[in-house]
Amino acid sequence: MKSPETAFLGNNITLKCNLAITTATVLQITWQKLKGRTPENIGTYSTMYGEKIHPPYNKHFYYSSSTELTSSSVTIQNVTLEDEACYKCLFNVFPNGIHGGQICFSVQAVSELRTEIQPQSIIKATVTVICSATGKPAPQITFSNRRVLIGSPTACIDQNPDGTATVTQWYNISLEAVRNLKLQNVSCDMDHPQGKRTALVSLPQKEDYKKSGDQQVIYNNSPWRSRTPLIGVPILSILICLAIWFVIKEKKKKENIDTVDNSGREKIMIQIRRKGTFPIIKRSQKPGQDYPAA
Repeated sequence: MKSPETAFLGNNITLKCNLAITTATVLQITWQKLKGRTPENIGTYSTMYGEKIHPPYNKHFYYSSSTELTSSSVTIQNVTLEDEACYKCLFNVFPNGIHGGQICFSVQAVSELRTEIQPQSIIKATVTVICSATGKPAPQITFSNRRVLIGSPTACIDQNPDGTATVTQWYNISLEAVRNLKLQNVSCDMDHPQGKRTALVSLPQKEDYKKSGDQQVIYNNSPWRSRTPLIGVPILSILICLAIWFVIKEKKKKENIDTVDNSGREKIMIQIRRKGTFPIIKRSQKPGQDYPAA
């Protein structure tokens, strides 16, 4: 059996096997997929019963065998990551018994190269360019112009349950260096067995900056989502704090008034108990004054 070794996600692959004994009588050919240590029958082919492929393989597995049943092949259409495995081709030969072999292949896949730009600091005028891609094997990501970088890039590799890996790179860029070099964009480059790809990232230009005193304020033009200057965030925080302080002050003031009223009522009740009579309360009298007996 000849092994193709590698299959590409979404493409077709054909597995082939040939019987070395040409004079034997082949009764049946069986294809199996090895899941761990347990083989699972994909299907069979014989001159008596013809072709039979079991679910779920009948959706994208197709047989092809010679009339003498001395060679056989199975084609997997629209290969998925779950198809990666070892497969066995078994010839039931009379009177020699079972003859066959095994073939294994891996599946390679890669996504598009994704890019994102985020403002990092208003004062320092820096942005962060994020480049990421998912693939099997893990793709390699590099940056085009390292002269504008601040420090070393940060890298992260996340292993996904399906066997792919997501690679993410963070690049801190000095916009001062971008202006000095008169750059309009930079690029992230990805290298993978399925090919190389490049993604351009547009950087903020001179018109994206506005002066505010001695500080340089970055406004969110086309590269970023919001159009509100980030310098307004501290002012909003101060206004919220003042509103909370005013509410607390009014609440305490109301509590003090209630305390005074309750104190006056307590004095009235004490005088009633001492005199043993009910007072006539005039509307003009205030809490705490002596009341005449009835």
